Amino acid sequence: MLTTDELADIGGGVGRPATLRRLVQGQLGKRRVLAAALMRRATGTAGEVFQAAVDRDSAAVDRVLSDPFTDAWVTGHLLGRPDGDRNADAIATALATAAAVTAGVEADLIAEGLDDTFFLPGLGAANGLGRGHLRIGVRGRGRLCLAGPAQTLEIDVRDARRANWAPSRWLTFTEQGRSWTVLLEDLHPYRGAYPWQPLPRLDQAAFSRCAALLGGAWRWIVRHSPAHADGISSVVSSVVPVVRPPDGRDVSGSSRTAGGAVGVSMPTAAAGMALLLMHEAQHVKLGAAADVVRLYEPAGAARHRAPWRADPRPVGGLLQGAYAHLGVGEFWRLRRDDGDADAALANFEFAYSRDMVSHAVTALQASRELTAAGEEIAAGMARAAGDWKLEQIPDGVSTAVDDVEGAETVRWYLSNHSPFAADVNRLASRWRSGASPEPRGVAVSVVARTAAPAGTSGLAALTRARLAGHSYGANAADQAFAEGCFAVALDGYRRRIAADIDDDDAWVGLALARCRLGLSRSTDALVTRPSLVKETCRVAGPPATPEAIAVWLDSGSQASGGSM
Repeated sequence: MLTTDELADIGGGVGRPATLRRLVQGQLGKRRVLAAALMRRATGTAGEVFQAAVDRDSAAVDRVLSDPFTDAWVTGHLLGRPDGDRNADAIATALATAAAVTAGVEADLIAEGLDDTFFLPGLGAANGLGRGHLRIGVRGRGRLCLAGPAQTLEIDVRDARRANWAPSRWLTFTEQGRSWTVLLEDLHPYRGAYPWQPLPRLDQAAFSRCAALLGGAWRWIVRHSPAHADGISSVVSSVVPVVRPPDGRDVSGSSRTAGGAVGVSMPTAAAGMALLLMHEAQHVKLGAAADVVRLYEPAGAARHRAPWRADPRPVGGLLQGAYAHLGVGEFWRLRRDDGDADAALANFEFAYSRDMVSHAVTALQASRELTAAGEEIAAGMARAAGDWKLEQIPDGVSTAVDDVEGAETVRWYLSNHSPFAADVNRLASRWRSGASPEPRGVAVSVVARTAAPAGTSGLAALTRARLAGHSYGANAADQAFAEGCFAVALDGYRRRIAADIDDDDAWVGLALARCRLGLSRSTDALVTRPSLVKETCRVAGPPATPEAIAVWLDSGSQASGGSM
């Protein structure tokens, strides 16, 4: 369990060293339990060898079990998953061998079902052994004899020049007295824990580039945020290079079944790597906390708006994303002072992250799905976001943030709110008859629909592109909006919706243009209930227009003293 003070400490976004050690110990304890369960199922001598290693040097065995992918590797078998290795003896033998080699225990083991390669977590992989039966001799600390069907190998696990042996490659970076030791993981058979394909074994040139990026990122983080550096060195022990997606963007990921590992594409600069690490370390920390104490009620529906996502999220996803953006926002807050950074873009990303966290925390605290521990985390996040509010943001940047947030809010409602047909038909009928809308609630279900990722089209994308100095193929109405010609833009959006009622970019523009012209008070429904306005307009038919329907709906809300 975590104390109230520790939960509040984590919620603040960084965590003191003592709290971080508690999280790391929690992960290690989980893996000890998993290893013990696996050894009980195994036949042969693996269990005895593993226990002998524990008795000889338990700290050395803990280093083996600290491998992040132990979780996925072992539970894949224990839980009988389709992608799991069902051969308990093979996994148990690999873990026992790694433990014995690391602890310096001499032992003989046998592995059945060898698939040409024998992998030892945190140490390396032997290949070219053949398929079938493998005899293993551990001959002291770091020394192995592997006798497979195809050949016999005498290996010192630290020898990078041995043919048919690929050692695990560990890196240590030191800056201003702070060190980070991390495994560049390009061997583990279970390292594919992310949405992107892991890269195969890196050649020396690619390895050197990756090491340089990680080293540069470490220097940047230590110099700008020592507290975040301490967090990364405590909870991130493995980095998996992944394939960059076709759109060329930098990506990163983490997994609850591989706590301590992060998957990253290779950005072009060290600052980009620093951003990925600060982002993913947050996920790792919160995932470790969730393994120790329950933070939210299970099985909640995916109904919450996460400002950074186009789809509805369950409360767990909302909590994880908001916490990760504490790291993202801190990166951009610090990045504003870098001489090589675009100050306008850095200010925008910081202010945007700050507002996203605030919106998400408000939704979390109103959800009634957090446990008492989750409430402590959320309260800490709220305090951190509140501190950020004291930071000054240039007026032009603040306006851009408001535009992007407004655009993404309207688009999210359009994409995911679905009013019930009976309510829409009733409202359309009353509109056509000239009656006022009934002062009673209109039910809206949250239904995930196919939608473009947040901020990738329309005004949101145009605003971001202009800040970054990039070109963006804007249509005439969006271009007029960007140039401050809001009345011209409004007229353009009206025409686009008249031509295609499902032009969601135009609905977004219509709402934002009215806001910029000071007309939003009479048509609040265009921002808060655009899907209801759209469907009522569709069913009512001409001469109904989006603005007229929105004014009409808002008049009913005001008459009832609430909202429909």
